Amino acid sequence: MDEILIDEPGDYRVSGHSSRGIVIDVEDQIVHLYLNGVELESSKGPAINIKSAGKAFITVETDTNNVIKDFVKVAESKNIYTFAVQLKAASR
Repeated sequence: MDEILIDEPGDYRVSGHSSRGIVIDVEDQIVHLYLNGVELESSKGPAINIKSAGKAFITVETDTNNVIKDFVKVAESKNIYTFAVQLKAASR
């Protein structure tokens, strides 16, 4: 599956596998992700990347198994950290 792009506000139930992760870009709107048996991974950065959102909620559905991971390889000599979930806080 290709990268999942969420560019409209709303509620999203996500299941299945994506090797390219989810990107949320809804400016100042609200997004609610419901993880329902999902395996998300990304070799290029966070598996869930919240580029912009007024609010973003992530809920794990009851009785489901969900895996979120990243696989960014970084040279050990650099102080670079990677995350499975990333969000950017808006300046106020």
